Amino acid sequence: GNILYANSAGVRLIGAKSFLEIKDRKIFDFVHPFLKDSVKDRIEGLYDHKNVPSREERILKLDKTMIDVEISGIPISFDGLPAVQVIARDITERKQFEMLEHARNNVLDQLIAKKPLSFVLEEIIRGIELIYPEMKASILLLVILPVRKVWT
Repeated sequence: GNILYANSAGVRLIGAKSFLEIKDRKIFDFVHPFLKDSVKDRIEGLYDHKNVPSREERILKLDKTMIDVEISGIPISFDGLPAVQVIARDITERKQFEMLEHARNNVLDQLIAKKPLSFVLEEIIRGIELIYPEMKASILLLVILPVRKVWT
């Protein structure tokens, strides 16, 4: 289906400056190719008046970056034609916080289990890169050796 209307919050969510940037665009322009079949099934379910519960999804913004949203829809009539009203809420920050909490708990579990420091540090790096995929993390450990006095 095509986008027929979006309020200002929807326009901002998708990363557009005005509704005209997204008017008549295909909804699948904002769906990751991996999720297209799932989204298609949900839309068809709405047209068939089936109960389609809200769920968390990742959508593509105009600049092709991904954001996490909680999305739901209801069947409506728009200008006398069947349509779907989609309600999406940006949950990116909440998802990042949840991933950060999970990573923190994982590191604490490794420390409690007395895992080697190198293993724990690798867990920290994996957690950072999972939460912030655009960031590449590294940790450098230096051993400071005692200075030896040389007698002449």
